[in-house]
Amino acid sequence: MTPQGTAVYSGEYRHALDDKNRLTIPSPWRTPAAIGVSFLAVPQHDDEGNRFIAVLTPAKVASIHAKSDQIPISNVKGRQALARFFSKSKDFSYDKQGRAAISPDHCEHAGITRDAVLVGSMDNFFIYSPETWARISKPEADDNSVLAQLGI
Repeated sequence: MTPQGTAVYSGEYRHALDDKNRLTIPSPWRTPAAIGVSFLAVPQHDDEGNRFIAVLTPAKVASIHAKSDQIPISNVKGRQALARFFSKSKDFSYDKQGRAAISPDHCEHAGITRDAVLVGSMDNFFIYSPETWARISKPEADDNSVLAQLGI
């Protein structure tokens, strides 16, 4: 937890979908204030075509909202890109038991049939199929230089 009481999403957790297509959010990631709060689940892919679900926090969504307010209505391409982004996104919240329903189309996009890997990324988290995570989780030789370029 940060001093403000928001979760820091770190670590790797493996969970299985239940019969209602719900996934348990790791307990270290849950805060009482976030129960029932809407996060945003966004289907994503990387440059190599690996597909996953990014889960954005309300703060991250608010940041995107503020930036989208700055896109002029006359910027048709920008508005269309934003529409495509949000048309595939879904509200995402968890209940008191820490369960969150994952939409069937998001599961299909990420190749998740039963098992999933939840991976923390500081201020948001990602949901991968075990197969995709196995492919991309190996350390890269340039990880340290990439982190240095990011100022970390």
